[in-house]
Amino acid sequence: MKQLMKAGGYARISGFLRIVVVLLASELGIGSLSAADRFVPYSGTVSGTIAVTLTPDGPVVASEAVQTVSHLGRGPQVFTQVDLRGFLDGFASPVVTVSEGFASNGDSVVILSTLWARPISADELTYEGTYRILGGTGRFGWNYPSFSADCGSGVITGAARVQITASGQFLFEFSNSFEGTIQAPLSRRR
Repeated sequence: MKQLMKAGGYARISGFLRIVVVLLASELGIGSLSAADRFVPYSGTVSGTIAVTLTPDGPVVASEAVQTVSHLGRGPQVFTQVDLRGFLDGFASPVVTVSEGFASNGDSVVILSTLWARPISADELTYEGTYRILGGTGRFGWNYPSFSADCGSGVITGAARVQITASGQFLFEFSNSFEGTIQAPLSRRR
């Protein structure tokens, strides 16, 4: 062993081990993308309707929306939470939504949107804001959805027609577009 060390054997063993670690990491898909390649462009459009009914137990959200999105294709987007404080306080606060966009194979991404609205008439508004991807499933399962996660982000612009029914239900017919980044799908990393 001493003779191996003296003859530069330690350097050769160390170099050999580094090569083995790099090959193993490459085969397992670990570190196969640089930090810059971890995120890829993400853009698309979403349109549909959202109905929010205020109840003593909190808001109840029903939605019917269709998205056409890079990496997901055309599919449904389901809104699970809509915080109307921004709408109810005269647009002094943002309207915050949580939604889940689905690919045709069932893979999905969970998105947090923060939108600042401006009324343009008695029943119409425009909005702009940001989105942040909180996690997903399938090839987007890099992270179990969490409010602290950042699996991509970008900007949103759109418009909505708003109706408040006699029963106090808020109906939003909306259309928006977004552009930003998403964490590279898992299948691309290998």
